Amino acid sequence: MVENTTPEIISFRRDMTLQWPCCRGDFLLWLGYRDILSGPEAIQCYDLWEMRDGYHLTITNRLEDLPPWFKLHPAEVCDSFVYKMRAQVEKGDYPTEPINGPNLWRLKSGDRVAWVGADRPDRRSANGTLAILDAAIAPWRWVKQTRTA
Repeated sequence: MVENTTPEIISFRRDMTLQWPCCRGDFLLWLGYRDILSGPEAIQCYDLWEMRDGYHLTITNRLEDLPPWFKLHPAEVCDSFVYKMRAQVEKGDYPTEPINGPNLWRLKSGDRVAWVGADRPDRRSANGTLAILDAAIAPWRWVKQTRTA
């Protein structure tokens, strides 16, 4: 059997939702650069999650795929999403500031999410890395950790 030495690189684009089912022992790392002109020496780990069996990760930039409890602040939207939120804004139906929480990340362009863990039947790891999400050009995206019952 040939060993996989390159992890799956997923380029996150517009109108996209991913769900990663995680296992005990998986880790998710949110990586990014200090600023847009930084070189490789300026990469930072913003956060790290240790996952457990039954947890999954949802990564989306689709309004339709956000959890029902999640409300966007008007400052978080751009492009066609401004029109989708117009009625909410006119009614004042939005939070006073962007919602934050311990299981919620807001990735910026250029950020990466590394999914680290052991091989499993449906996904092979490359030196312990299951996948890398490249959020290079997506205008906005949310990462939400949840536990399934």
